[in-house]
Amino acid sequence: MLSQLSINNIAVIERASIDFSAGLTVMTGETGAGKSIIVDAINAVLGERTSKELIRTGSGSASVFALFTDIDENTLDFIRKEGYQPEEDGSVLIQREIRVEGKSMCKLNGAPIILSALKQIGSRLISIHGQHESYDLLSPEVHINYIDSFSENDSALNEYKEGNKTSILITGVTWGLSILFGLRAYQFGTVTTVAPLSATVVTSKVFALLPTTLEPFNHL
Repeated sequence: MLSQLSINNIAVIERASIDFSAGLTVMTGETGAGKSIIVDAINAVLGERTSKELIRTGSGSASVFALFTDIDENTLDFIRKEGYQPEEDGSVLIQREIRVEGKSMCKLNGAPIILSALKQIGSRLISIHGQHESYDLLSPEVHINYIDSFSENDSALNEYKEGNKTSILITGVTWGLSILFGLRAYQFGTVTTVAPLSATVVTSKVFALLPTTLEPFNHL
């Protein structure tokens, strides 16, 4: 869940910090009070496209910080898969800075992150529902997460993930071996073409190279 949101120099908001708690949070105010700006700030920190016009007049940059806690394990696994590490307590701090001059900057737990990766992670942290729209239901990439959640069979899911890792490893080793033997076959053909020798001599020259090359695969 989104636990804390900090906004600096976004539109009419110079500085604001909001702490969220479990349950329903309602923000009210008259037209122009800045309710939609908070949504814009959340969209920005989730990796959505923004405009420099969002920066408060007279400021050189704007920034948004969002702290997420109590993140489900599937989302944490996805974040790790993307190469980023949640904190020990499972929390994630996302920062986005928009500058008048130069490129904007995004960070996840202090590590730089590209906008496309931030958008993928952000879509798993918050679901934004507006009038006549539901982003998650229209995003095919998150449909599998709903199926996994409804199945309530984590053991089968984890078994599948481990099997998939093994399959990828075997595929990589097989590919490496095919490249290796293809190279040796090419070298064998080159040797016989350039300097025709007896089969015994050629074979010994080629296969003399194999033991050291194949050493990393001796454990298979």
